[in-house]
Amino acid sequence: MTLIMLVMSISLMNRNPLLVYGGDEMAHVILFWCMFLPLSYAWSLESALTSKKLDKKTLFSSATLALTLQVIFIYVFSGLMKANQIWLGEGSALEYIFNAKQFAKPLAHVLLDFPETLKVLSKGTVLLEIFAPPLLLFVFAKEKIRLGLVAVFIFFHISIFATLDVGLFSWIAISMWLIFLPTMFWDFFLQRRSKSLIQYKIYFDRNCGFCLKGVLILREFLGIEDVEVMPGQSNHKIEEKMNQAHSWVVHDDKGKLHTHFQAFLVLLQASSWPKIIHRILSLPFSKKIGHQIYLWVSRHRSVWSKITASFHIKERSFNLHKLTRLFLMLFLLETFLVNIQSLERKKIIDRATIKPLLMGNKDVRNLTGWHQNWHMFAPNPKVYEGWYVIQGVDKSENPINIWGTDDLTEPVSIPKTFINHRWSKYMRNLSYDQYKSYRPHFAHYLCREHKLLEIEINFIHRKIKPKVSYEKNALWQGKCL
Repeated sequence: MTLIMLVMSISLMNRNPLLVYGGDEMAHVILFWCMFLPLSYAWSLESALTSKKLDKKTLFSSATLALTLQVIFIYVFSGLMKANQIWLGEGSALEYIFNAKQFAKPLAHVLLDFPETLKVLSKGTVLLEIFAPPLLLFVFAKEKIRLGLVAVFIFFHISIFATLDVGLFSWIAISMWLIFLPTMFWDFFLQRRSKSLIQYKIYFDRNCGFCLKGVLILREFLGIEDVEVMPGQSNHKIEEKMNQAHSWVVHDDKGKLHTHFQAFLVLLQASSWPKIIHRILSLPFSKKIGHQIYLWVSRHRSVWSKITASFHIKERSFNLHKLTRLFLMLFLLETFLVNIQSLERKKIIDRATIKPLLMGNKDVRNLTGWHQNWHMFAPNPKVYEGWYVIQGVDKSENPINIWGTDDLTEPVSIPKTFINHRWSKYMRNLSYDQYKSYRPHFAHYLCREHKLLEIEINFIHRKIKPKVSYEKNALWQGKCL
């Protein structure tokens, strides 16, 4: 599944590179390294149907090391690109960024009234990115420190989301940091169970083709792995109850027996799931629906047996082959060299001594999406801001305004002139000369959508600091085909 998601991610990135931003590339590289991680280690079908559970709660492998170093690369190289006068010297970077109306949210405008604070935050951002992530390598045994580090970066990205319109970037970054939450964090929720699970037992029908698999899957996703599962035929009293009710049987900690949908509610109440879910499902209306669903499943046992026929209960290994481990280490080295090369492309360093073997080729990087470009607002923030004014002539030869204002005046809100953050990214890139070959395609798209005879695409821009009068930049003008 991870491989399929990765291929789809690369496909979308290559389909229209003008839509790609930092969050996409971050998700892309994390998906790649996750292919070699045992994501099915817990809370999955594979884990549920594993005959021998792993007793350890933490894993360390070449894949976990590679993923950790990749996260470090993202922040450290981003910080190194910002290690210059505007970020660390005068500390005016955030002032530029917060003055850019296409990015800034209301909170950013408020913070502009505190220039000294922004200087501290500009310098602090660079120092945080360079020096904090490497601590991941030294705190594997110190869970509280690692938990604190994760909390700091989650707060960092929430702050970015609160002040800047950067699409899904903040949430993708936060999702990435959740990977590093230590065992103590998850144990805290598991230990909040109101009841001990030792006395609980689940009995299933041995003659049912899918009942054992269904019970194991349910136990896994409820997080009640300590509950013992056994065939009802192993206990005469339970077998009699099971045959009488035509149902599975759950034995609770008080010795009571439960069947049908009520048995599920008993297990749900004993699990770590939020109690509100149990309360909702315990309502008379919900219980009636749940009971009917259970009866429907019970009457279609043969169908479910065929559906789950390919689900096999077996012992699974989460160990990587030695050749896979060797590949990971070599590719990790290649990734490091690609990041070094990115500093060269941004003229942070003069010349990289060692070049990447495969990813040094631009075509290979484009094909795989392995760009490792972590230059958000780096090395310097954009010094221009602006908006679009797109006008045309329809087939009745009437002038119409397609985008922006009629008289080139500044919109009340520049971000609101875009449908979403993808459009915002696309239109920003379209204004750069390196993407001017895409302008005719966009013009022809607007011609088709609005049935135009002629079209004129203008980008109105000015310097952010100092504030000067706007200039009109004609990106495209001509007749529609």
